[in-house]
Amino acid sequence: MSLLTIETQDHKGVFGDKIDILELDNFTNTEEITAISIAPNASKEYYEKIKTFLQRCNNNIGISNNEVFVGECTKEEFYKGEEIINSIIEKINPDWTDLQKSAFVHYEMGKIISYYPDFNFLSKNIHTSDGNKLMNNVNNDCRNIWKELCTKKGVCNGIVDINRTILSRMGIKTKTLTSRTHTFLLTKTEEGDIITDPTWDLEYALYDLRPAYFGLSYEEFQQRDGDSSRAHRLDNPPENIRVISDKELRKVYSSIEKADKDGMFGRKVIDEVDRINKMHFNDDYEKYCYVLEQFADKFSEKMNNLSENRTILQIILYNMGIDIEKLETSFIYDKSDKVCENPILSLIYEDSNGKGHATILNQEEKKFKPMKLTEFDEKYNLHVCNEKTAGWKKYIDKTKEKMDKQTEMKERES
Repeated sequence: MSLLTIETQDHKGVFGDKIDILELDNFTNTEEITAISIAPNASKEYYEKIKTFLQRCNNNIGISNNEVFVGECTKEEFYKGEEIINSIIEKINPDWTDLQKSAFVHYEMGKIISYYPDFNFLSKNIHTSDGNKLMNNVNNDCRNIWKELCTKKGVCNGIVDINRTILSRMGIKTKTLTSRTHTFLLTKTEEGDIITDPTWDLEYALYDLRPAYFGLSYEEFQQRDGDSSRAHRLDNPPENIRVISDKELRKVYSSIEKADKDGMFGRKVIDEVDRINKMHFNDDYEKYCYVLEQFADKFSEKMNNLSENRTILQIILYNMGIDIEKLETSFIYDKSDKVCENPILSLIYEDSNGKGHATILNQEEKKFKPMKLTEFDEKYNLHVCNEKTAGWKKYIDKTKEKMDKQTEMKERES
């Protein structure tokens, strides 16, 4: 692909004709360019040409990887994002097969990007207390390749675009697969097309665990979705898909040094689960508190990845025999955050006595902080567009009901 779209001051808001990249050397009025939209899956030479061209453009230019100029980044963000992309490419052995290169990039995604929490509300209009309507800009930012890489926050189609961009610079052809609710990836290798989902594997890659969504068949994706999800259900699914067996997957990841010589992945999480399972606790709540404390201590450098930590924590607790049906995890917002731009991971756990316990992940301290439910309720909200009743309310209502009954009994006795 060698085309790009340019927007100038004279035609702001109007999409110009596509320009062949070979014409850029003849483009003289670069100071008038306000925005440029470039292909997300072009060759290495294409991007080198873009970098040279941008040096001649004004510093206020917006750069997008979407034809309708959605989610623009600055020149500074573009160059920083390019550094991250090139740092991954530099780690790749040019003699590797396309499958090995694809496996490597798939796994690296967990190190450079995190899925943005509460995505369901990003596209909705938010009304502030004074009646003004605001659009959450994160919705667009999470789809711009270079801004995503700078903020480490993305959504599925933006994450897939990053993956495609890196692979395209090594000459590997890819195709975006889009259902009604989700975006994933088809990659062409020497031995056939494979389906991967870099977004759903972010937590496994972040914690050096075995990828769960690399090289599955289309049918296997359906099985893992279950009956309630249409995430990977396509109207026209690809045919002749190559399936990567567990044995081959481990062999591939061993060959690129993401697994050991026996095909075993990092055991830090698994060993921690085994260690805690051998310990004695008076009850599940005591064990739950200990897990949170140890998790934050041993994996403190990963505490900013909210979505991935939410999933990994649930997996860990489940494997420790703790009933996760008694655990409610959600993203909440400080009541001073009127436009809901800074999600916080919260956990409400119900002990054996039916009492609820609130905890938040304090990202600055990189620790889980327990709070009284009343204090929690005074300080935090669900997203303003969330129509559900906050889960912790039922425990506050229970406590209030119990106190009211005690007060009523005392009044009768007196």
